Amino acid sequence: MVITANLGEPYPPDAYRSGQRAVTVSFPRNHLSPLVRLKSLNCLENVLGRREAVAAGADEGIFFNIRGELAEGTVSNVFLLFDGGRLVTPPVGSGLLPGIAREIVLDAGGALGLAVSEDAIDRRGFESAREVWLTNSLLEVMPLVSLDGVPVGNGCPGEIAFRMRQAYRDYVQHGIRQAPGPE
Repeated sequence: MVITANLGEPYPPDAYRSGQRAVTVSFPRNHLSPLVRLKSLNCLENVLGRREAVAAGADEGIFFNIRGELAEGTVSNVFLLFDGGRLVTPPVGSGLLPGIAREIVLDAGGALGLAVSEDAIDRRGFESAREVWLTNSLLEVMPLVSLDGVPVGNGCPGEIAFRMRQAYRDYVQHGIRQAPGPE
């Protein structure tokens, strides 16, 4: 067994200022599969979806399930912010692997005064979001600025994404579960 560790951020600060672009993976996530909720070495669908995204010049691939509902990214969970401060992420039953970062963002969303829920989201719902974020332990909270070439919101990272990333970092570094103060 070989284990290595590196200090530093895996994504440069510019990535958070410009956001990432995604494409829809060409095959659906089978939300009924018993394997989809297991963290295992069997992640071939995610690898193939990631390859599709890279081949299309995108940073991430987004899975919709066989019902047409948003599931997850190839390496991330997805959060959508709607007008009125409603923060939504798909429920586990949509075919996603829930991550630690997802749990932190669910918790931090309430601390930021957002109405947080886990609800099924179809493509129309995705297209009406004001902001979309990708989360995982390395990405932390990464703004998503387009899906299939269509801008998310105004096509730029939003202010709430910045605040959520700071809340996420405060929690990870200091165990703080409250909203960061005004700038």
